[in-house]
Formats: sequence, structure tokens, C-alpha cells
Amino acid sequence: MMIVNCSLILLMAVLIQGQFQSSIRPRQCDGVVYMKMTPHQRMYVQYEQFATNVSQLDEISTCFWMMVDNPLRPATMLNYALDEEVNTDNITLQYRGSESLWTLDINGQNVYRSKARRLQARMWSHFCHSWSGETGEWSVWQSGQLVESGINKASRGWKIPAGGVLVTGQHQNTIVNNRGMDNGEGLEGSLTLMSVSDEHLSTDPKSRRYVDQVSKDCSPRARGEIADWLNTPRLGYGGVRSSRAQPVCGNF
Repeated sequence: MMIVNCSLILLMAVLIQGQFQSSIRPRQCDGVVYMKMTPHQRMYVQYEQFATNVSQLDEISTCFWMMVDNPLRPATMLNYALDEEVNTDNITLQYRGSESLWTLDINGQNVYRSKARRLQARMWSHFCHSWSGETGEWSVWQSGQLVESGINKASRGWKIPAGGVLVTGQHQNTIVNNRGMDNGEGLEGSLTLMSVSDEHLSTDPKSRRYVDQVSKDCSPRARGEIADWLNTPRLGYGGVRSSRAQPVCGNF
């Protein structure tokens, strides 16, 4: 009788373990084929430019999946400028690993310095960042959860001018002024499913549901009025590698 009971217990344990493993298995993406960018910055700067016309903006949000080779190295995730030589930093979003910070500059002025959760090397993470020039509100999200938010009153009324160049993976003044060599601000790792929107992500329930959805479902149809990973053409520079992403959410 004891042997039978032990066998039953063992069988139940195996079934429970199998159910648990299936519940944490990474989600399969929805069958849409998309690419990932993998810059290394070892020689000339590597980045991608979104071939898009940018209108005047008074708010912005961006969501993306990123992976870094070195968690201590800075990474410029988004840069928009009217003049690439001077680089007025009309939009500059950077991860500063050694300082454990995310920073956002608008028109050369800092909007926030948000405490960042330290990334792990070669591990994918999902982020959203947002700012509103109407209210001054900003928000930072990681893995579908709100990390930090605040209000920068000085940024109320700011406008991001139209007609500039939007890139990911590098800071544009480095591209021109450093003879094409990396200045320590370029992404070394991988990026996929970046979207750039002209709508702010506030901290209300609607925004929370949206961020949670795009972080869990790997949705390539995230808001992308300015730039959409699937539909906005991208121009690669410096020999940056673009390859097909694996269809597994969080393991691209």
C-alpha cells in the first residue's frame, strides 16, 4: 500500500511540476515576422535611423525590448535632433548603467533622472518611457510595471520641433563629431519592437493596462504614430546587424 501511495505522490508531483513549467513558459509571439537590431560599436558607430517625418510634438512615449552586453555601459536608446552636428538633444533617452539611471532630455533640458533597475547581461527587458509637455508628467516602466513617475513643472509648454532626424542606438553628435567612432554612448546589445508615439502614457488604469499588454504579448502593433517597428522603414549605418528575431516573447 505504501508503494502505491508513493507512486501516486510521485505522479502528482510530476504533473504539478509540468503544469508549473508550462505556466511560466515564454509566450509565443503572434506569428508576425519582425527583426532585431544588434549593434556592437567596436569600430564605427552602429545605429538605425527611422525614415519618418516628425511633426511638432508636445508629448511622446516609446516602448521597446532591449538587451545589453555590459550592464554598466551607457546606451542611447532614442535620439532626435534638428542639427546632427550640434545635436540640440530635442529627444535623448539614455540608460546609464554605471549610475543606475534612466535620463530623458527634451530640447537640451533634462526632464528626469530616474533610478534604473540594474540590467543583467544578455537578458531581455521591456521598457516604456513617456513625457507630456502639457502637464509636465513623465513615467518610466519596466516589465509592464510602473517604476517611477513625476511632474517636471519647468517642462510644461515645451514643444519638440518638427523636421529632425530620429535614430536608435547612438547619439547623433557622436556620429558626426567623433569621426564616426563610438564615444561610449552607443547601445551594445540588441533591440526590437521599438515604437514611438505622440501620445503620453500617464499612470491611469488605461495606460497601465496598455503597458502590461505590450510587455506580455510582445505586440508589434504597439502605438507607433511616429515610428512603428513593423511598418516604418529603418536605415542601418556602420554595418549594424539586423536579423530575424526568435518568435518567443522575451527570448528574441
